[in-house]
Amino acid sequence: MKVEYNAGAEARVADYLRRVRERLGAAESVDAEEVANDLQAHIERELSEMRQPVSEADVSGVLARLGPPEQVVSEEDMSQGAKVKMLLRKRRRRLLVLGLFLGAVWGILALAGYNHVLIVRDVQWKTADFVVAEDDRWTLATPTEIRASSTLWVEKHPTPCKDVVIQFPFEDVVVNAVHGGSAALPFSKKSSRSWRIDLSSWRHGLWKDQITVDWSFPASRLAASGINFRFPLNSLLPSASFKLMFGLAPDSGYRFRDATTSNPTFLFSGDNKLPTADYGSCGSPPLEKAPPLNEVAPSSAPTASPAQRP
Repeated sequence: MKVEYNAGAEARVADYLRRVRERLGAAESVDAEEVANDLQAHIERELSEMRQPVSEADVSGVLARLGPPEQVVSEEDMSQGAKVKMLLRKRRRRLLVLGLFLGAVWGILALAGYNHVLIVRDVQWKTADFVVAEDDRWTLATPTEIRASSTLWVEKHPTPCKDVVIQFPFEDVVVNAVHGGSAALPFSKKSSRSWRIDLSSWRHGLWKDQITVDWSFPASRLAASGINFRFPLNSLLPSASFKLMFGLAPDSGYRFRDATTSNPTFLFSGDNKLPTADYGSCGSPPLEKAPPLNEVAPSSAPTASPAQRP
């Protein structure tokens, strides 16, 4: 008589037989398929005497009387190699569970760390009156002077805006002009490195309002070794990003050693999740002294032959 199964009952039998075959596969001198077929026939014979279709509870009762698959083949019937395989299989399962657990713990810690960064950033954004994205362009105008232009794209500012104090990386900086958009803004020196900008006339309200600061300082401040420069990467206000370009003017007396280097050239571009004014430092491309501008190259015009001379 063919056995009819309810939902889940047949799956219980199939899982039991699978475990039996797995166990028998590690045993010596045992035909795993033959034993599994005999067990299946025995199970179906008992189930055929029950009311059809059989339930999962009926199947559980038959399998309980047979005992767990581990009783089908005892440890004594297995070879040493088979025992090692079984041991490794158990350890793999344990390692898998441990790996899943550690992965979950790591994920929780990573999420907590990310949330901490977001909280710190939120606090720094709230405590900083001004936050900008700054683009700088520095030019070696003469052998002794650097002229700089800093464009501050204001991402956050207090309301109302009366003034702001900008901080320079050097003491002997001279501020030449400050503009809010196209309008000139008053400014004054506050300390050896800081200057105050009067914003009472600054027209703001657009997305990323712009303030431009033109300033200069001695080129000796960048001297590193020989004729190469070392650039401090400091924004004038707390910033979320900072970019620096460097160029050589015709009167600088220098040129880039590599003729393929663009003039001006990008030296640095960096973003920061937390508003900061310090991005470290970077070096310049190798420089060399340029020939004087008034140096005239020898003429390449052909010389007239004696027959052509008057």
